Amino acid sequence: MFPFSLINRARLYLYPSQAPNKNAESPKLPSDIIFNVIDELAASGDSRTLATVSLLSTTFRDYAQTRVFGSVSITSRETLFSFQDSIKPSSARGSRLASKVKALSVVLDYDDPFHITEDHFVSVVCACPSLRSLSVSIQGCKDPICAAPVVVDQQQRPTGCPAPSFNRSTIAQLRRLAPHVSHLEMTNWSDNGDMSIQLLEALPSLKSVVLRGTIPQTLPAVHQADAPCSLDSLAFELSVQPTSDVVQWLIGRYATDLLTLSFGFEPSSALLETALAQCTSTLQTLSLPSCPPLRDNLLHDCAELTSLEIQSFSTTSSTLDNLPKSLRRVLLGVSDLLFDPESFEFLRQLPRLTTVSLSFLRAIDGQRVVRDVVRARGIGCEVFL
Repeated sequence: MFPFSLINRARLYLYPSQAPNKNAESPKLPSDIIFNVIDELAASGDSRTLATVSLLSTTFRDYAQTRVFGSVSITSRETLFSFQDSIKPSSARGSRLASKVKALSVVLDYDDPFHITEDHFVSVVCACPSLRSLSVSIQGCKDPICAAPVVVDQQQRPTGCPAPSFNRSTIAQLRRLAPHVSHLEMTNWSDNGDMSIQLLEALPSLKSVVLRGTIPQTLPAVHQADAPCSLDSLAFELSVQPTSDVVQWLIGRYATDLLTLSFGFEPSSALLETALAQCTSTLQTLSLPSCPPLRDNLLHDCAELTSLEIQSFSTTSSTLDNLPKSLRRVLLGVSDLLFDPESFEFLRQLPRLTTVSLSFLRAIDGQRVVRDVVRARGIGCEVFL
């Protein structure tokens, strides 16, 4: 943070024997310092101070408002109406502020009697012509008989948290009027998994999607006949493991040229094999919490794979014995307390490998592997203990 007390010291030095001249211009701070202060406020999340700064001077205004309105979070009708009042299209100022919105987060909480409605949601999304990233969080109505939070595990879907599907007119309106949104984060804590699929249908410009909470456990009925989105990146961070049929359908419909696939939960062998089989010829990046046993040559067949991340890797697994030669980056979190450094001999078989990130439970193990296997090949390596 800039030490503003230095300004006062400078004034005392310039005018040591006289009172300050009210007509004299105050020393001007360089623009880059002003912008750095605004960036610090934005990074700290101090939106209230940032909004105040944007009103101090025309020098600050445009840059500060870009940071204030660059990323907007709407969690209630109160914040919705306040935001809509700021971006009224009838004024030049409102249109200018609306054009600064790049990322928008909206909460649809159906447990709140005054929740943001579908019409509200559509209007605010369509009012931001430069919107590129959209985050939607859906909370279903809780069972009035049971006030306790709904518990979800790997075997049971959430119950007692209904939420209505988007109606067809909402989907059609979003498809027709929504800006060119390229990234969607869909967090669905209701028991209506179809809502996630509906937004994929409504936003054909999507390239990157993160699905959290729940998605359908059976193949959904898609009413939209128009061409769907074509995803480059797909991440599953779900509370309930989906069926292989649904994942196969998802990738087959929305991600035929998938480049990046990520799982936030440990997929079953069948689920991971199904997903990889859908994108063998295009996949470049794969991220897993751990790697289940896979049929022979499945990873090897991913000929375009350049980056592999496994957060918890067991050296007793044979899954990585036959990796594709295209790999350039490998990140492994070693879960074994005791292991043989020769377990990492597979790294020697990757001719294009340039970066290795390893995480060990014991420092001495990391040093041995780095010395004997990794650096012997001149590969850049990071070690985390």
